[in-house]
Amino acid sequence: MYKVLIVATSHKTRGGITAVINSYKKGKQWHDFNCEWIETHIDRSALEKIFYFLRSFIIYLFKIWSADIVHIHLPEVYRKYPYMLVAKLLRKKTIVHLHITLGENENLGFRYPLYKYCFENADVVVVLSKESKRIVEKHFHLDNIKVIYNCSPKHDCFLSKTKQNAVLYASTLIPAKGYIDLIKAFSIVLKKYPDWKLWLAGNGEVEKAKTLSKELGIIDNCCFPGWISAKEKEKMFSSASIFAHPSYNEGFPMAVLEAWSYSLPVVCTKVGGLKDVLENEKNALTFSPGNIQELSQSLERLINDKPLSNKISNNSLLLSENMFSEERMNKEIYSVYSSLKVK
Repeated sequence: MYKVLIVATSHKTRGGITAVINSYKKGKQWHDFNCEWIETHIDRSALEKIFYFLRSFIIYLFKIWSADIVHIHLPEVYRKYPYMLVAKLLRKKTIVHLHITLGENENLGFRYPLYKYCFENADVVVVLSKESKRIVEKHFHLDNIKVIYNCSPKHDCFLSKTKQNAVLYASTLIPAKGYIDLIKAFSIVLKKYPDWKLWLAGNGEVEKAKTLSKELGIIDNCCFPGWISAKEKEKMFSSASIFAHPSYNEGFPMAVLEAWSYSLPVVCTKVGGLKDVLENEKNALTFSPGNIQELSQSLERLINDKPLSNKISNNSLLLSENMFSEERMNKEIYSVYSSLKVK
């Protein structure tokens, strides 16, 4: 029986990679290829992270002898390089799965030789978008790259009977995700629409976000629930009227896929893998990263123009159910595993 080791962050870690692996567990390949999740990282203190990594690596050293394929998920290369090194020393088939989009002219510094080793020694390099593939090819001149989009989650019932006048943001609160721009843009929107709310769900710079909201005089219209549970997330996504994702750089953001799966109209920047599929005024309203005026105008358009909002909502759900379906993603992963099995 074939065995695949999936090397990725812990199931307790917040973020998109955990959601992707959980979706893998629903696919046929999980059982047919006897997949096992080796959990390498957890959101805790620095000392706990080191202990968790060492424990994970020891388990990996025991498990890899019986494995046929090692599927390594990279948010950053330095944490996963040792796993790749061992896999190639033991001549295992390897898949390197890149979950970020490298900058077109980014200086990778010490990471370059680590990426180079991992990519050049992988049997398959999986990226999240055509844009990411183009950039990786530019940096490393590879011919073993395959694009596999992440999937939108499924929901049995998500449509709230009563939508609230709320703009939802669901991601880590760090400057690169554009939360500062969103708060400033929302302060402009609020002058015309004082009954609207901004929900900023996520951990990170929560206190800084609250301070900025107070300085702009909009704190009473802002909600900061922190990182939300699955149940809370379902409630907020189904109750909000607009989803905003003003990020400066992305791989392929799970937050946008989540919004599409709830048929939410999305306002976002056209960055990373989103460039592959975003069509302005069809499946999203797009604006330039950092352009607060454009962001505020896009929010106002969706508040005012219900036909446009409904059109974007309907097209978003179609994307979620077709191009970004869980079945499609798992079928493509199954195909990659099968291609390595026969070699």
